[in-house]
Amino acid sequence: HLERAIARLAALIGDLRRSRFSETAPVGVPDEQPPYLNAVVVGTCALPARVLLDRLLAIEQDAGVDILHACGG
Repeated sequence: HLERAIARLAALIGDLRRSRFSETAPVGVPDEQPPYLNAVVVGTCALPARVLLDRLLAIEQDAGVDILHACGG
């Protein structure tokens, strides 16, 4: 999922760079879950903040992320 998300981010963010992938244990979630796989990306973007946020949330939603559940809600 991360490689696919990063490919979609590249369409929004110029000069995209990313960290190595890092596996971390879930913290503060109600159920047992497998480790999370994380990465950091940086780059430049001319989109307004709200538009960028909406597009980032769409990438998560398309990947099947339930943000309320992921945050323990």
